[in-house]
Amino acid sequence: MFHVQSEYVILEGSNSYILITIARDTVVYSDEVTIQYTTSDLTAQAVNATKYASCLLLAVKARGTNGCGDYQETNGFLTISAGASYGAFEIPIMNDLCLDPFLKYFQVWDKSPTH
Repeated sequence: MFHVQSEYVILEGSNSYILITIARDTVVYSDEVTIQYTTSDLTAQAVNATKYASCLLLAVKARGTNGCGDYQETNGFLTISAGASYGAFEIPIMNDLCLDPFLKYFQVWDKSPTH
C-alpha cells in the first residue's frame, strides 16, 4: 500500500476536510484488503471527535482561543474492494481564521501488518 501523494495541501477555510487516497498494485494483490490507519501530530494539533464537534458550534473567530486545534484526530479501517486500485478516507480540518506563519503537518500511519 502507498499514499498516492506523500504530501497533501489544503487551504484552511476553503477545505473542511482532506481526502487521503491509498493505492495498491492489483498485479501484486487484487483481492479485498482492509488497512487500519491513524493520524499523528507533527506540527498540527489534533482534537478528539467530541471537541471537534463542539468547536463547530462556535463562531469561527472564537475557535482559536477555545483550543479547537487544526484537525480531528482520525483512525479507522479502509477496505479496498477486490480488483479496485484505490481507496480513500477523510480527515476533518478545523477553520479558526488563524493566519499561521508556518505550514502545519500531521502524519497518517498505515497500521496494517507487513507481509
